[in-house]
Amino acid sequence: MKLLSIINGLCIKLIIFSFMIVLFKGCPDSNPPEPLPPDGIVADINGFVTHSFKAYPFLGENNMADRIQLYFSGISKAGDIEYDIIISIYYMDKQVKTGTFDFHPTFNASKYNFALGAFTILNNGKQRNFWSDSGSVTITEKNGFVVKGFFNFTATDSTKTTKVEVTNGVLNLK
Repeated sequence: MKLLSIINGLCIKLIIFSFMIVLFKGCPDSNPPEPLPPDGIVADINGFVTHSFKAYPFLGENNMADRIQLYFSGISKAGDIEYDIIISIYYMDKQVKTGTFDFHPTFNASKYNFALGAFTILNNGKQRNFWSDSGSVTITEKNGFVVKGFFNFTATDSTKTTKVEVTNGVLNLK
């Protein structure tokens, strides 16, 4: 009888302990971070709009006569509004490599490697483009279609009066 009482006591303790584990594991943090897509582009957008950009990427490479263009883009949605980030790196020496590349406001057909960035908003069929003024993109790894790095840039729309800041950008393309 005493053995049965001990077993019942242990079973009750085990049930209570199991319930506590389920209860605590089932309670998420108040603001859990959204997971980074295993293959993605993320950034914070501030200024004209505020948006936490997360997108699966598109990666392309153009081999031209006088340069190589490596480009990334991704689309992030919030309701009916679509946001797009495009980053192009121009390797004027035709050598795709890691490094830091400065954003320029226009295509610069110089002998130096550089980058162009764009942020686009599409809302109810109306498109608004912002083109990079300044900032940089750093590629830390480039191996085939695996590209890793980070970026920040400031961009202005065609009226030259409205800006967005694209910060904390991460490239994680696999």
